[in-house]
Amino acid sequence: MAGCKSKQTLGTEAKFEKNKTHNQVIEDVLNTQVKYQPISAKGNIEFKTGASGRKVPAVYKILKDSVLQVSVRAPMIGIEVFRVNITRDSLVIIDRLKKKYVADNVGMLWAIAGFNFYNLQDLLTNQLFHPGSKSMEKGLYDKFDVRSANEMYILATKSSSKSTFDFSVDATNHIKSALIRNEGMKLSLQWIYSDFIVDREKVYPTSLSAKINAMEKNIDLNISFSKLDIDNPNKLEIDLSIPTNYEKVLLRDILSSYMKKK
Repeated sequence: MAGCKSKQTLGTEAKFEKNKTHNQVIEDVLNTQVKYQPISAKGNIEFKTGASGRKVPAVYKILKDSVLQVSVRAPMIGIEVFRVNITRDSLVIIDRLKKKYVADNVGMLWAIAGFNFYNLQDLLTNQLFHPGSKSMEKGLYDKFDVRSANEMYILATKSSSKSTFDFSVDATNHIKSALIRNEGMKLSLQWIYSDFIVDREKVYPTSLSAKINAMEKNIDLNISFSKLDIDNPNKLEIDLSIPTNYEKVLLRDILSSYMKKK
């Protein structure tokens, strides 16, 4: 990771422009987004259900349009205890403490949610997206309803599964939150970005928090890091291997062992 001399907290002195055109609002958001190929960071992750939760060290890695990985480490000693790999069509979870793993095809899940791997990638990197699309092409602009309220622009759209997506954009043209809802499936996700910094002329949030309501459970997810390592000339490698002596289990088995009922 590079040193901290080049980063500073993003100021809030920008003045909100309330008379922008529809396309100008979208273009300004896209122009502020961080461009990258590989990206990584060391930080912390906290996963809470009800009153149960703990913050632990984590390493985040993204190979653009290829794979997302979260490696959870044991405090103090730093060894990996849990790993999540997500690709365009698969989800792999490795529990090193219990020597178990999950390997599922998530194509059907993406189809049901009207969401895809690229959208998740964009959500994690503070990028605007249209659900189900790979990238924000100009032909998608008209699929957004743009309005202003309380010195914020709201960019609203829908997926093929009738989920609604609302992105809130402030005067700096950065997305401050994303709200995803599907009333029929009783699912909601509130994603909030904060603690933006200016790092070598790139601006991005260093705190991401999600409030998830699904299957009658409330889940809080908090991600934090001090700095991103963007397009490091040293090749970023992601290990996708699964230990041969681990037991394969279902996703619900892994989740039930770590999620307690409220």
